[in-house]
Amino acid sequence: MDTSTGIASERESCTVSIRTQHITYIQSKTEEILQNDDKKKIYALIVDDHDISIVNRQRVLEDILYKLNMVYEYADELDDLTQEINLKLDKLIERTEKKNHDSSSNHDSPIQF
Repeated sequence: MDTSTGIASERESCTVSIRTQHITYIQSKTEEILQNDDKKKIYALIVDDHDISIVNRQRVLEDILYKLNMVYEYADELDDLTQEINLKLDKLIERTEKKNHDSSSNHDSPIQF
């Protein structure tokens, strides 16, 4: 569909028409099926399968969203840890530079974090 004009292409129009016919067909069949218990059970199974399909799609989307949020959380944690490591490395570098410039310091002493 062209969003600027709101006009659907011919293919999109056909798809909408087919979907509408499908819904109309199901509604007309529902009335027939309700009159016959055996057919009603078949209809219920068809509807259940369709509903399960929709529910499964919803669950898949929710699962993807959940995993995506987890990835973002892990990325934030990783970023925090990286910043913490960089700060410790900066302090270590400063201490090392001070010790290298200070001739009176004992160079054999261990560096502490």
